[in-house]
Order: sequence, then structure tokens, then C-alpha cells
Amino acid sequence: MSNPLPLPNASRDLLGSLIDDASMLGVNQPSLSDAVAGYRSARAAAAAPVLGTFLCPASRLIELSGELVATMAATEAPWPITVVVDGDLGAAVTALHAFSAAMEPAARIVLAARPGLASSAEATTAFAMPMATLVDVATGPAQDPVVAARFISDSARTGGPFVAWGLDHVMRTADRPGILNMVGAAALAADHASEAALVAVLEEIDPATFRLGRAGLTWRHHTIAAVTLRRVRATVLRSVASSHPTPVVGDLSAMWCADIHRNQ
Repeated sequence: MSNPLPLPNASRDLLGSLIDDASMLGVNQPSLSDAVAGYRSARAAAAAPVLGTFLCPASRLIELSGELVATMAATEAPWPITVVVDGDLGAAVTALHAFSAAMEPAARIVLAARPGLASSAEATTAFAMPMATLVDVATGPAQDPVVAARFISDSARTGGPFVAWGLDHVMRTADRPGILNMVGAAALAADHASEAALVAVLEEIDPATFRLGRAGLTWRHHTIAAVTLRRVRATVLRSVASSHPTPVVGDLSAMWCADIHRNQ
């Protein structure tokens, strides 16, 4: 295994375990065995500290447990799983319990997520675990920076974290925000910035406008202190779910380490 990347202070608080593997969601999915192998490989890479959970639809949890039982090594670290409710809530809860009985402690479901732009109190109670909203920023309403900014602002105000799904680039492309855009917007929201500022950072296309050092995050004339960044991931942006996590993790890690070097 390669030596892990350093995670100093603000960088660790904001970017540690940020990128979830969402290869099992959406269209053009790999086979289950390929998805499992890809996540396993990413966990052994130097960029592993940036890697988050493995997202699995509730309807495929039993299939996943069979694959893991067949392929996990005795020395392998436990897998953190985010279960995505993709059908009937009762069926999802049943699948979750069956998975947990078969796999803990080798694999543990640490988060439940439900697609939409609003959280579900019913779902949170049923799962008896943290529940996050899975927000599609690639094809859903949150693709619009104004809609996304309003949602992010509301999340910061209510303390309801979400998972941003569909981000496969570090910076904004023509049709959607990038990971740095979303991280910056979440940090600004936690710092009580205006929705107009959130729209602006979601529309940013220049990565050089971001600086992440030991003291905190700076974007243009905004600076968010490290103490604020420590609560961003718990109260606003839980994680970013990418269908192609390996190149995303590598790109973000390279940029992050270069920025740490500049700010030391």
C-alpha cells in the first residue's frame, strides 16, 4: 500500500473521506464485482484519506453482501456503506438488517440516504441512523445554481446534511458545479454567507481562486476559518458521491497537496 496523503488541520476537516463511490447508482453501472474491485483498489491507493463510503441501493444490499463474503480478505479494513433507499421503505429496512447480520463488523452501514430535496423524518426513524438527502446536481433541479444555493443555505440553517450526487469533476463544467464549487458553497453557507455568494461560488470556473491551508478556506475575498470548517461536513455537506471516484479522488488530492505546500 502507498503511503497515505497528509491530512493537516483544515484540509482534513473539510476533505477527509469526502468522495463517496456512487458507481452503483445511475446509468452505465459497472457489474457489481467490478464496482467492488474498483472501490477496494481506491482504498489501497495513496489518495485513500479522501475516499468516503461505498453507496449501494437498498435493493442490492443482499447481492453486495454475497460479493463481499466471497472476496474480502481477513486482513481487510471494514467497509463503510451508505444505503440508498430506492424503493419501499419497509423493504429497505429489512434488507439493511439482513446485510448487517451477515456482514458486521466486516462491513457496516454508516449512513442512509434518500433521493430528493427534502429529508424524511419517517425514514430517519425507520433506519435509526443518520439520514441524509441525496441531491442530484447533474440532472435534477439542483443543477441550477440558484436552486442549489437555496437548498445549501436551508441545509446550513436547519442542520440537515446532504450528499451531492453527480459530481465527476473538481471544478465546474458547462452544465454542473464541481467538487470545489460544492465544498466552497457549503463552507460559505456554514459561515452564514448570502445566497448570492453561494450562487457565485457554484458558478466559479477558476480553481486558483480557492486556497485551503492550515487556517481555513479562502475563496476570492471570502475566508472561512478552520473552526467553521469543522462543522461543515456534519451540518451541511455530508459528502460528494461520484460515479467515477478514482480519477476524481486523484485530481482532488493532487490539487489539495499542491495547495497545502503553497500555504505551509
